Amino acid sequence: MIVKREWRAREPSFTLRAMMEAGEIPASGAAPVAGEPVFRARGITKVYLMGEVEVRALQAVDLDLLRGEFVVILGPSGSGKSTLLNILGGLDVPTSGKVHFLDHDLSVDDEEALTRFRREHVGFVFQFYNLIPSLTAIENVALITEIADAPMAPGDALRMVGLGHRLDHFPAQLSGGEQQRVAIARASASWSPPRWAGAWTGSRWTSAPARGRGRALRRARGRDP
Repeated sequence: MIVKREWRAREPSFTLRAMMEAGEIPASGAAPVAGEPVFRARGITKVYLMGEVEVRALQAVDLDLLRGEFVVILGPSGSGKSTLLNILGGLDVPTSGKVHFLDHDLSVDDEEALTRFRREHVGFVFQFYNLIPSLTAIENVALITEIADAPMAPGDALRMVGLGHRLDHFPAQLSGGEQQRVAIARASASWSPPRWAGAWTGSRWTSAPARGRGRALRRARGRDP
């Protein structure tokens, strides 16, 4: 597993990078200065027991994620990429090791505390979209906005990704790329950085109109003239 990282100039573009860089750390935690770790993982090990077989998905991983970085985790299938993202995002807990978000130790949280952490601080873009088939695009986004503090309007989030004409369509009526954009809108609507994306690039969507929407997103956050 390889971690590639770099600092990005804040040029408007609608990619996952733009969404990860848009906005501030929520006021409920101390806002870090540039370059300060937002996440700190130390000695992260994850062991799964499959009957009598022990599978070590992660072994003593140390990682710092800094504010303003664009970070890509690369590796073959089974190297632990998704497991690491799940632990950092509060979907899973390590077998051993520590994970800190700002000054908060996620490693000691119970399920209720982790649920609150995910709701208030993290947006997920899943590899396979995880849309609810019986809900329309706007209803899938509203699932998040109804429990988030000061979210975007679901329709605005979908229009931001170019789906203003698909608000009332069900997932089965959308292409794969459109379903991915609904997932991106859902992750963005809560205004909760950071955002985790699992192998999303197969259906990624970028265009000149999209870059314009990225600029509008930044203006809404007061980050772009």
